[in-house]
Amino acid sequence: MAEEKKKKLTAKEVSREVERLFLRGLTPDDIMARAKSEKWGVPQSALSKAIDAATQRVIDIGAALNLDTELGKALGRLEALYQEATEKKETKVALDVQKEINKLLRIGEYARRVSIPQPEKLPRQSAKSNVVSFSK
Repeated sequence: MAEEKKKKLTAKEVSREVERLFLRGLTPDDIMARAKSEKWGVPQSALSKAIDAATQRVIDIGAALNLDTELGKALGRLEALYQEATEKKETKVALDVQKEINKLLRIGEYARRVSIPQPEKLPRQSAKSNVVSFSK
């Protein structure tokens, strides 16, 4: 019986497989050994680069998830402070908290980038009568 040969993996396939194995908890040495035993047909230097890239992607994903969690916590705390300030009718505190929320969400930066349409001038009303003048 002929032994089934494993075809050489493409760079993209190697990258996906390394990332999958890394996320399953295999160490870089385990991945190297597996690639050799399964005959991926990839040079050790290319496999090492794929492992480094997968490691960086996992770190980046973890950092992004952690940042989202912390942003959510911060917003929750600020919203609670805002609600407490408005209930106690502490306008200055509520305004300061709203400014912090705006800064955290970068609302000011967004507003500066988006053009806000200006309302058209309203017709003037004469002081002497209730007639509205449409003159320019």
